[in-house]
Amino acid sequence: AQRLRSGSWLLVVGSWLLVPIGTRLLVTRFIPGFHEYEAAFVYASDFVALLVIVAAVWARRAAAHRGKTRGDRVLLYGATVVLILAAASVFVAVSKPLALYALARLALAVALAFSFGALIRREPKTFVVSLWALALAAAAEAVIAISQFATQGAIGLRLLGESPISAMDPATSKIVVAGAGIVRAYGTFPHPNILGAFLVLGLIAFIALWLRIDWQPAIAAWRAGKPYRKLVFRTLCTSFLVACSSFLVAFGLALTFSRTAWLAAALSAGALVFSGLLMRGLWRRGASLLILLVAIAVLVIVPLRPFLAPRATISTGERAVADRITYNRVGLELIKTHPLLGVGIGNHVLTAAQ
Repeated sequence: AQRLRSGSWLLVVGSWLLVPIGTRLLVTRFIPGFHEYEAAFVYASDFVALLVIVAAVWARRAAAHRGKTRGDRVLLYGATVVLILAAASVFVAVSKPLALYALARLALAVALAFSFGALIRREPKTFVVSLWALALAAAAEAVIAISQFATQGAIGLRLLGESPISAMDPATSKIVVAGAGIVRAYGTFPHPNILGAFLVLGLIAFIALWLRIDWQPAIAAWRAGKPYRKLVFRTLCTSFLVACSSFLVAFGLALTFSRTAWLAAALSAGALVFSGLLMRGLWRRGASLLILLVAIAVLVIVPLRPFLAPRATISTGERAVADRITYNRVGLELIKTHPLLGVGIGNHVLTAAQ
């Protein structure tokens, strides 16, 4: 049990590092031709996910029995209800094989989430190491995003799941600036919005790491006349790494031109700053975090202002907005006509098209 607890963090870290890697194998198509939402894939990260689940189950059996808390039971019952309803919806799906595939992926995601929780709670250092893994993976994706924006196309990372984006490809997501189409950054994800969501998580991880930086040991050593230079140097290096990486992630996030991701990042950062300012013993870190985030926002917005300005407003005449209005209407119609179990898990795009 001790060996499992000590080594489980390696699997958790490996999983976080593999999240952005979209290497996959097409298994089958559920409709003629190819469409992303009507095809089945096996991802390289699926195998690591299975290892995490097996490790969590094995560690639980090997360790002493620990009772579930009330929060654990609420989460478990809620996830069970969701899975039961999703399984029942398979029977009303237009494409039952597609629904079964979607159900399998949902079950894998739920099992992985509970396994992560179990492994992180069992070994406290796993949480901090996971923050670093997620943050550094986001920083790597930000570098890829900046490179794609600079070249206005793919940079040759097809083996890692990079989409074949190009300024000349009409299927590539773009924004219009002064009448010209500007390619949005994809990273190694299938769409800029998904990259934006991942970079938001990375930014939150960096903020959490910033709030964990503690100068008190170095100050206490200095006051006590003990060696303090190593502590100061280590804290300075950590602060510099987190600050620079946060700027990098924020810059990459801006290049996704995902307004939803921008809003999520602003709300999340604001909530964490507010919490830091209110918590006893953390107000200094919260104040420094506020200064850091304001500086990053200025350094990102000023050079990218000509590109960000067109995305700062929302108009019903805009293609993206008009499409979403249409999708909402179709979604409401599907809810009205299928109020009980919906149209089947994974079948909403296929049903909406029909």
